[in-house]
Amino acid sequence: MAHNIVLLNLGDRADGGGLIHKSADRLRTKYPAKKSFLHAGNQISEVSMFALFGKSQTGGALKRSDVELQQVRGLCASASKIMLCLHGLHNDVLSGFANDSMNAGPMAAVATFGALAQLTLAFLTIREDPYNRARIICVQVLSADLLIPERPDDSPHRRHRI
Repeated sequence: MAHNIVLLNLGDRADGGGLIHKSADRLRTKYPAKKSFLHAGNQISEVSMFALFGKSQTGGALKRSDVELQQVRGLCASASKIMLCLHGLHNDVLSGFANDSMNAGPMAAVATFGALAQLTLAFLTIREDPYNRARIICVQVLSADLLIPERPDDSPHRRHRI
């Protein structure tokens, strides 16, 4: 079965850099694009959503004629999996965050989850098959005590290796 995965990037503003781009590269390694007689080939698409999200926040509803919206709609309409990728903070569970590069300073809040839901409604079209979607948020190892030394394995507070 061919995989057609779309990564919608709202977490890394730097082109060609950041953890989301690395994730796309790893998916391309896991699912190579080679085609065969019985296999259609895999496709991994990575799309920066910053401009489209900015338009949705300033002008209200996106216009159907918007070129970027049409591109994302086309990719998502035929996708076997859609991943909306952001960063998160351990102390803010209401917003998604972005950074400028992997070595940049503090991350900035990009969107609330309500705003992300509105954006998602703009580019998902009605189709026969249900959508397989994932919201991928890295939440600083999910813990405020990241720098605390290792605890015993039986401790309920031990850090989990990812």
